[in-house]
Amino acid sequence: HVEYLCTQVTNGVIAALRDLKPATAEAGKAQLQNMNFLRRFVFQRADGRIENTTTVRGDTTGTFLDYEDEKDPDIQAIRFVRDDMDILLINWQSHIFSADAGNYVDPCSTYDLRNYVEGTNGVTSLFQKKTMCAFVQGAAGNTGRSSAYEKAAYSGRTDYAKKLVEGAIQALANGGKVETGTPKVLHAAIDAETRGWYKTSFAESMRRDVDLFCVSIGDIAFATAPYEMFCSNGMFVKENSPFDVCSRRSLYP
Repeated sequence: HVEYLCTQVTNGVIAALRDLKPATAEAGKAQLQNMNFLRRFVFQRADGRIENTTTVRGDTTGTFLDYEDEKDPDIQAIRFVRDDMDILLINWQSHIFSADAGNYVDPCSTYDLRNYVEGTNGVTSLFQKKTMCAFVQGAAGNTGRSSAYEKAAYSGRTDYAKKLVEGAIQALANGGKVETGTPKVLHAAIDAETRGWYKTSFAESMRRDVDLFCVSIGDIAFATAPYEMFCSNGMFVKENSPFDVCSRRSLYP
């Protein structure tokens, strides 16, 4: 299965390279409130122990003390305009989540969301032109679609997708055309300290080699890391980036 997935991804990259065409670009940023929620918490157990947990896999009995980390409400959109079609990238900080009788919904690649965003009620209609949408998931290891402590600003998948479209359109309206040029790729290998809660304890630290890549296309930059990062990591990258439009995305090896 893993070999099959790698082959399919490779074939997709080759097909995309064969489809290269001249394009202009526009990009911008907006914010969506109460659309992503922190899903990692700090609890005090009955015996006095302080533990980190999640609403997905952890035991949430005890007294809620605080959130683990913080959430990022930014939504960033990049629109590449070609003669034959447009390509819209939406960068949004939300972890994979489940909804509606256990059907998994992934803001990165879900058919339902993409179908709506691209469809007759989405950006294809707004741009009056065939538009392909790709979701570029941001640093979102600590977020989910709902919270026991906050009220969501949407109801159901369709409304969620609708608000993502509205956020992307607002982001483009807040921005404008950006200069593009020859892509540049930077690579750095670092010795990093990470935490792997799924192995033993969420707070346990581990040392490992990490490959970091940054790709810039004119005024647009993509920074990648081969592990799941929290919102504060992505916010730090964006706040300290010299680029006006910077996306922090997790790439899983």
